[in-house]
Amino acid sequence: MSAAPPVVHGGDTVSWDVRTSDNVSRVSAQVTGFSIALPRRGPGHFGLAFTIPSAAPPFLHRDYLVNVVARTDAGAETTRTISMSFR
Repeated sequence: MSAAPPVVHGGDTVSWDVRTSDNVSRVSAQVTGFSIALPRRGPGHFGLAFTIPSAAPPFLHRDYLVNVVARTDAGAETTRTISMSFR
């Protein structure tokens, strides 16, 4: 999994790119009680890009742990955790 940039600010665009084995059917990113599905871009390739709102309230400015969960149709699951800082 790659996430760029590692430190984000209001107005920045965040890109997540996940490479998996071809049998993975879905990938999600889970952070602070929210789950975000990453669209499939091709076999074994999932990704998402989004923009951080410019006027995000100060209480959201902190470090986050993002759990990235890959699942197969057979029920196998793997989780990796990345950190992301919002300043």
